[in-house]
Amino acid sequence: MNQSKQAWRAAMSEAVATVVSTATAAIRVAEANVRRARRAADLVAAGAVQETTMPGVYVVAATREYTADLNTGACTCPDQVNRGGLCKHLLAAYAVQQVLYRQETANTVQAERLAA
Repeated sequence: MNQSKQAWRAAMSEAVATVVSTATAAIRVAEANVRRARRAADLVAAGAVQETTMPGVYVVAATREYTADLNTGACTCPDQVNRGGLCKHLLAAYAVQQVLYRQETANTVQAERLAA
């Protein structure tokens, strides 16, 4: 086999290894996010997320109490502080915010229908 074919095969082998490595890393991140989302759903189901007087700010009481601020995307938990990105507390707070928004919207629509 000539040198150009060997070089091409070596380059392709390296490219495949890079793709596999990147895909593996992406899968690990996705799996971590799924676990985080499941834990967030558990927090919501347990009633661990409480609205505060400040819009978009929630207290999430898991094993400890953390403050999740949806306005800034910040949470006081170690996961968010050290890793960054979305933690289970922010995800849980967002889910509760969406439920409250839908309830408020439904109540407004119902009130408007009754008033009409």
